[in-house]
Amino acid sequence: SVSTVFITRCRDSTIFVGAAVAIHLDNCQNVKIICATRMAHIEACERCTCYFLINTRPIVTRNCSRLVFAPYNALYTKFGLDTLCTGINPQLNLWDQPIVLGSFGGSLFEKISPANFRIFVVPMSWANVNPIINTQIPDQYLAELEKKKNSILTLKSDLEIIKGKDPKLYEQLVDKIHKTGSKCITEGGQMQEIIWLT
Repeated sequence: SVSTVFITRCRDSTIFVGAAVAIHLDNCQNVKIICATRMAHIEACERCTCYFLINTRPIVTRNCSRLVFAPYNALYTKFGLDTLCTGINPQLNLWDQPIVLGSFGGSLFEKISPANFRIFVVPMSWANVNPIINTQIPDQYLAELEKKKNSILTLKSDLEIIKGKDPKLYEQLVDKIHKTGSKCITEGGQMQEIIWLT
């Protein structure tokens, strides 16, 4: 947890801040910010996605464009302690109610679609994640996460059945899944994040 975070002139990045009293994003492009905060100011930014747990309405100024707002999506063990230290109420989230000041209009912001919502886990292991307190995720996003989880569980179950009946077909399918996954990660621009995390 920190007092204030200033992020200026960042490009093509994913930035995770556990919790901050205030966050200021300025002149950034194609940045994903994940943060629990009491207040946020976004200024002159474009193509940025803000995954917020925020207790006041985010303020948007100076001709931002193509912003995407999303509910907070991080899971990590110190979440409860960090929000307590910064005075953040985990049950109050105004992520989808930005105040827009000083803009010339156009495609300023949108809410993330439930189909594009993903959970960000720090560290990248479910075994270490058991926060005592967590934030509320809106129902339509939870439903979409549940669908994704069920689809993965069904795939795993189907692969186990195939493995028992035809090990060669199983190996081919697993190889195809890995190749498709790698291609998706590379084309989606997440390879640098994975290399950095590794």
